[in-house]
Amino acid sequence: MKKEVNKTLIGAFIIGALALFIAVILTLGGRNLFEPSNSYVLYFPGSVKGLGLGAPVQLKGVTLGKVTAINLVYDLENESFLNRVAFEVTEGSIKIAGSSMKVKNLNDESTMTETVDNLVNGGLRAKLKIQSVLTGQLLVDFDFYPDTPIHLVGIEDDLHELPTLPSDMEAIEQTLEDLDIGGLVESLKYIAKGIDKLINSTAMQTLAANANQTLSVYRQLAENLNIEAVAMLADARQLIQTTDNQIPPMARGIVDTAAGLKTAIDHMEQRLQPAMTSIDAAAASAKNTFHQADALLTNLVYLSGEDSALVYRIDETLTETRKAARTLAILADYLNRHPEALLRGKKARGGTK
Repeated sequence: MKKEVNKTLIGAFIIGALALFIAVILTLGGRNLFEPSNSYVLYFPGSVKGLGLGAPVQLKGVTLGKVTAINLVYDLENESFLNRVAFEVTEGSIKIAGSSMKVKNLNDESTMTETVDNLVNGGLRAKLKIQSVLTGQLLVDFDFYPDTPIHLVGIEDDLHELPTLPSDMEAIEQTLEDLDIGGLVESLKYIAKGIDKLINSTAMQTLAANANQTLSVYRQLAENLNIEAVAMLADARQLIQTTDNQIPPMARGIVDTAAGLKTAIDHMEQRLQPAMTSIDAAAASAKNTFHQADALLTNLVYLSGEDSALVYRIDETLTETRKAARTLAILADYLNRHPEALLRGKKARGGTK
């Protein structure tokens, strides 16, 4: 009889094969298989040699995603080729902090697009940079260049295009290409001919001869100055030596003089001490005299006041003195007119004595 097929064994085999398939996919593809991603496209006018599929895409040194496609696009209008590089950004590789400063993932596609546009307006640009000097592999590097224009090809409908800049090597090559090497060489040749003509000219030869003569004169002058400088140094050395010999006696004389002055000052101080004592006593006596004079002046001021009795009596005496003076004046006038009155006496009004 024919043996029946074990359905349970077949089911277990199928389940095991599926599990093994899923494990292989997870091992080879990682978790990105089940993670959503955002895709973008770049256009580079220069060469992308060294950039391969899977090359990292970085921002500020942090890997955000990888290159997924590299194509060559022919521009019919400009009749030139462009290198199209598509890449995807792994969801969750960029986080955003809102107004509440809570960090969260950019899961919303509209939010992600708006954020990327704001970054582009702020100067976000892509460049190709060397990933390994030994292998020459390149990577896509994003950074901020706010002073650069935004150049977009604008032929993509499905993917969001981001602006690019030439790599550093391309910029150097472009600068060299913009240089007019032929014109520069011709200018250098013309300058060389002019210099050669100038050097071989009669005026330059005369100038060189004059320069040599001038240098000879300066050399002779320098030698004379050197001789005079040596002589001056010898004289200065002799003067210093003479001064050194004279300084010790002068120093001893200064010390002796200072000692004599100190002795004289001490003697004068001893002689002046009694005189200073007498001067202090005289000053005290003069001070006492000044106090007495001040009291006397105070009394005189009081006695000479308008309300004092002495002033009143002096005024009364002066009044009586004035009256007596007037009487004497009258008597003198009468005697002047009648001198005989001294002998006969004054006549009465009726003619009798």
